[in-house]
Amino acid sequence: MSARRYLRAGSRIASEYFVVWVLLFSGVALVVPGAFTWIAPYIAPLLGVIMLGRGLTLRPDDFRRLHVTFVDLFASIVQIVFARSFSASRSATRSIAARRKPRRSASTCFPPSASSPPSPSSPPSSG
Repeated sequence: MSARRYLRAGSRIASEYFVVWVLLFSGVALVVPGAFTWIAPYIAPLLGVIMLGRGLTLRPDDFRRLHVTFVDLFASIVQIVFARSFSASRSATRSIAARRKPRRSASTCFPPSASSPPSPSSPPSSG
């Protein structure tokens, strides 16, 4: 059997059981995360290779399909912009409301004679 046949057979098995590989490696990564930290410096270049591969497989028909479904695409973009602006405005109003509330510091929780809580290591004072 030639090397090309082995490569085709291995490629076929890898692509047929891709979901199984993903689930298997995800489970291993959850149990032993340290086994996958070595790949961290290579994430950006690997994603670049993946994106290049996806870009090289585009054909003019893919862009024609995009032109036909432009309304759906435009509606999705409007939805994303609206959701993000709504989320940003909600977080801004929440932070303003949080600044208006009076905060109680630790010194207001204790009587004036004790400006700070007693530490667990210090003996109680007599008096």
